[in-house]
Amino acid sequence: MYSEKLEELINHALADGVLTEKEKQILFKNAEAEGIDLDEFEMVLDARLYEKQQGSKEEDKSAIDEIKSSPEKQIVLANDFINPIETIIRENLTVNDDLYFHENLPKKKLSNAMNSYIFLDDDEQIICFYDSTVFGSASDGVCLSTKGIYWKNLWEDSDYLCYCDIESIKKGKDCLH
Repeated sequence: MYSEKLEELINHALADGVLTEKEKQILFKNAEAEGIDLDEFEMVLDARLYEKQQGSKEEDKSAIDEIKSSPEKQIVLANDFINPIETIIRENLTVNDDLYFHENLPKKKLSNAMNSYIFLDDDEQIICFYDSTVFGSASDGVCLSTKGIYWKNLWEDSDYLCYCDIESIKKGKDCLH
């Protein structure tokens, strides 16, 4: 329907079933450069996003079911799981398109993150994770689990900090330290 380059950008932007403002800006800039009617483009983009999200809901449900039954990683992703760390995060962080809590973990992102830097114990659960990648692959980012913090930055090895090793936390103006 559109140029090969624009179709590829659309596919990458919609791969995770979420369209961030940055992705929208890039897509609209490229569509405008190709002389495409932006209202029509927005309508097509919204339809493709809707289709992707409908397909992803079933994939995510089966992925969570698969993870729950995984003998290697008995991850419990119960919707009613609330813990003090999660409460602090929800109260102090601005939720955006790249922050995912245990109740809405996208299958592909979770799989990439677990292959890259999240290495859970059998009795450990994911509270949330932040995808710090530009195109949403989730191969880099930060994960808070019930036992500690996992992270991986671009071009660096992954790392882990157990909560038991944290001596104190102070709330600053815009951060915790």
